[in-house]
Amino acid sequence: MPRRDIIGLIVAVLGTEAIGALSGFAAGGDFVTYFSALRKPPVTPPPAVFGPAWTVIYLLMAIAAWLVWREGLTRRTALALGLFAAQLALNFAWSLIFFGQHRVGAALLEIAVLWLVILATIVAFWAVRPAAGARGVRRRGDRRHHTRAARARDQPPAGVLHPAGGRAQ
Repeated sequence: MPRRDIIGLIVAVLGTEAIGALSGFAAGGDFVTYFSALRKPPVTPPPAVFGPAWTVIYLLMAIAAWLVWREGLTRRTALALGLFAAQLALNFAWSLIFFGQHRVGAALLEIAVLWLVILATIVAFWAVRPAAGARGVRRRGDRRHHTRAARARDQPPAGVLHPAGGRAQ
C-alpha cells in the first residue's frame, strides 16, 4: 500500500475516533449516573458496552471514509466526505444535547436529522465505492482486484464476436 494511503488511513481513523472521544469530554458530567437514571427497556445493554461498541463503529466509519477518499477528489467524493463530516458533527452534537444538556426531546429531533444524514452518507458512499471494505472488488484502473465474476462480466457472452477476433467461448 502506498505511503499516502497509509497516512490517509491513520488520519481518518485518529480524526474520527478523536471526534467521538471529544464529544464525550465536551458533554461533561457523569454519563453513567445520568444513563442509569433513565427509564430504559430491559434489553438495554450495560453502560460498559457503549465505549467499546462506539469505538468499533467509529473505526468502521473512518475506514469507509478513507476508502472514499482514496478514489480521489471528484464532485462525488467531495459530496460523500462532506456528508460524512456533517454526520460526525451531528453525532458530536447529539452527545452534547443528550448527555450534556439532558434535553431528551431536542436529542430526539437531532437524531432524526442525524439518521437522514447517515442515510444520505451511505447513498453517497455507495455511489463512489459500492463495496467499500469488501475484498476482491477492483478500484477503477486497478486490475489486481478482479474477481472471477468481474472477469466474466468483462467477457462478451458466448457466441458473440470477440473484439480481438473470433467467437467468445
